[in-house]
Amino acid sequence: MKNIFLSSLILFCGLGLNAQELVPNGGMEEWEWTGSNYVPYNWGVSIPASGGYVESSDVRYFGLKSAMVDAPNGAGYVRLYLEEDINVVPGQQYTFSYWYDDSFGGAKLRHYASFRDANGVEIDYALDLLQPESVPDTEGWEDMVIVLTAPANAAKFRLDFRVYEDVPSEYDVIYIDEISFKGGNMSINDLEASNIYVTTVWSDQATFSTKGNATVEIFNLNGQLVQKANGMNNFTINVSGLAKDLYVVKVRADGKVLTQKVVKK
Repeated sequence: MKNIFLSSLILFCGLGLNAQELVPNGGMEEWEWTGSNYVPYNWGVSIPASGGYVESSDVRYFGLKSAMVDAPNGAGYVRLYLEEDINVVPGQQYTFSYWYDDSFGGAKLRHYASFRDANGVEIDYALDLLQPESVPDTEGWEDMVIVLTAPANAAKFRLDFRVYEDVPSEYDVIYIDEISFKGGNMSINDLEASNIYVTTVWSDQATFSTKGNATVEIFNLNGQLVQKANGMNNFTINVSGLAKDLYVVKVRADGKVLTQKVVKK
């Protein structure tokens, strides 16, 4: 089951079973020679003066290859971007997801996406989800999923990934794989696999419902772990010590992971 970043609590009804994949070569399987380096088909690469690179790797989540992005040695970021914007329909629900491995500690990853109007102008909509400062570090492959409804004036969706140096290191790389942007609701199989529920508005208590033992991690929007707790089945944890703000909560239970945005009031 994939992790889910939610911009709001979404009621899933009229579930679509055949959501259309809109990202070409999102599995990073096909690469082409540009005259100076290899890049994935349908994707572009931008390298800053401080260095870094993108290359194919057999360290992958699925298939045969992934994109390995090496962070620059200093300022700037290495950018991996979809060459053409994706056409979207206002009011349609879309699921943006990818898998990444950020277990080496020397780099940090930021997905940088936005809905655009017919003139290509960025729409100020859900940018806290689509343009986070960085995503949490991992201990292996983990997935990121964002479920959003295209705003009324949306015509396009623009997507890129940015990798920065975090801590100077000889091995400051991040692997990215299985990038997806699908139109339509999540499938019934995805929903049945979750078995995890989290309240999205907190006061002094946060309520969880899981299948069996669960580990809860709460991150601020800078990706810093601010609280960790364990529970089982239906339980609450005391979050009175957290400041009023937006947070990302990650729940691991029954071999599955749910990541969701919450607000502390």
